[in-house]
Amino acid sequence: MANESDLVLVATTLENADVVDGVDYIFRESEKAGKPCVVNLSLGDYIGSHDGTELFDRMLDRMVGPGKIIAVAMGNGGDEPLYAGLVSPSDTLRTFIGRIDITTSTAVVDIWGDEPEGVFSICLDLYDRGCHEIIGSTGFLSLDTLMKSVSLDIPVSDAMLYKATIGSELSVFNGRYHAKISLDFPEGSKNEKMFLLQVATEKTPVRAWNFDTSVFTDLGMGAPFTNGSSDFSIGSPATAKNVISVGAYATRISPINTEGERFYWPGSELGELAPFTSVGPTIDNRIKPDIVAPGLWVISSYNSFYLEEEAGESSKSDQVRYSTFNGREYPWGFMSGTSMACPFVTGSIALWLQANPTLSPDDIKDVFSRTAIQDKSVSYPNNQWGWGKIDVYKGLLDVLGIPTSTGSVFEETPQEAVSVYAGTSAGSFHVRWADVPGAFRIRVFDAAGRHKYSEKVDMPTSVDFPVSIGNAQPGIYFIHIETEEGTVERRIRL
Repeated sequence: MANESDLVLVATTLENADVVDGVDYIFRESEKAGKPCVVNLSLGDYIGSHDGTELFDRMLDRMVGPGKIIAVAMGNGGDEPLYAGLVSPSDTLRTFIGRIDITTSTAVVDIWGDEPEGVFSICLDLYDRGCHEIIGSTGFLSLDTLMKSVSLDIPVSDAMLYKATIGSELSVFNGRYHAKISLDFPEGSKNEKMFLLQVATEKTPVRAWNFDTSVFTDLGMGAPFTNGSSDFSIGSPATAKNVISVGAYATRISPINTEGERFYWPGSELGELAPFTSVGPTIDNRIKPDIVAPGLWVISSYNSFYLEEEAGESSKSDQVRYSTFNGREYPWGFMSGTSMACPFVTGSIALWLQANPTLSPDDIKDVFSRTAIQDKSVSYPNNQWGWGKIDVYKGLLDVLGIPTSTGSVFEETPQEAVSVYAGTSAGSFHVRWADVPGAFRIRVFDAAGRHKYSEKVDMPTSVDFPVSIGNAQPGIYFIHIETEEGTVERRIRL
């Protein structure tokens, strides 16, 4: 997206503190270079308060400002039942915790009350699905008294030990109680025995999230048990207040690898949200994501050393092409996730920062609000699409102060209605239409937004119209074309 930009790369343990250190390092390096900077964070998890008060979120919020932007992936929980909530107090939330992959031996659940100092109680049982019985229980524990870890060990046999650890605290950042549960499943166990989570409350709604190794389920039994959903599936630090949170939509449906194998993501449709993309809002009712970008089957360059030394044959099925340089093969491959959509937006913002190095996070969101593609019959912004699909070119025109399109020259295929191509002499180009148009006006701006040329054509007789702006400096120019049906913008290098 910004192939000539300067890059600063930081290796990290992915621990929150180390990520914060890495972001701080990048911003300090950009200050030394006297350049604006946008940082990509294709990372996060579903554990936390989901209201922007997590220490991780707060630290990132403090770092951003004019010329310092952070873009964060929303997460890939949109097709998993990771969330369960009870919004009506004086009731009990009951849901089973099942592992997504039974080869995974651990699971983590985080439970929060909505109201400051709103007390709730939790009970964790081990449920035997074969005999439909509870075979071990912590009993109900009130969080105002449970301020240290409590463990539950349930030996089912000599080789089968189920373990659970519950810890709780009153958050110093938002005044809300929460409990974190860590579960250990014996090696080789299946989901014939599952933990049943019960949360009782009188004064506060409660919400629970799984980490990405487990889900909530009612085991098909219905009430009084709750099935999990993908609501509120946004992860931290996308929940931070001043970052740009990015979701994913589908621009490629069925890629083919170098072996001729075709791939497909169930439920995907061209131009629609990717099935996996997490959604908002945050618990403090902020709309998220801010924007969506291509994230399904995104093709880019692979690290050839990673493939040789780490991934081996397992990732070769993801390869779609090889390029040869100096006798060495370099692979191109596809990946999916909001972690792919996020760098698409990061690179786009880098382009905008080159045009205006003082853009702040709020400025970026304002550009989204004016220029994003909003092609669905829904109100914007919303908790699935944010402001819509990013329009990088139109956003750049907006940043440069060049008027942007308010309509399409032709309703069905505006991108094919008119094109521009360079002429044979310096400063010349052609405007070419799909059909002979009515009257139109052409305006030309340079990359700094300076007006360079204007002409009105009342009675065009051809689909091809030559333009010469004279002795132009080599570079990028923006072509603004106005008709009675609407306006379009095109870009050309002269």
